[in-house]
Amino acid sequence: MKDAAMGTRDAAGEDEPAPARFSRLERWVCVPLGLLWLALLLLLAVPVMAFMTVLYYATRAIEAIPRPGRRRARRRREAGEPAA
Repeated sequence: MKDAAMGTRDAAGEDEPAPARFSRLERWVCVPLGLLWLALLLLLAVPVMAFMTVLYYATRAIEAIPRPGRRRARRRREAGEPAA
């Protein structure tokens, strides 16, 4: 009978190393700090993603608005006239 802490065998029949166990310091200090860091990153990343999405669609909408003189400038370029 094999103890689970001693490891397991892989498909090739070789022993895999036993998984590392957390010390009390890691379990009660490092793990909660890591989860708080993950939550902080999430709170920062979601508003940035939302802002970038709104900014993308706003620029697309502004580009779609026809501006006066744009057609005239395009016709001049196509005709080969120098820019004013």
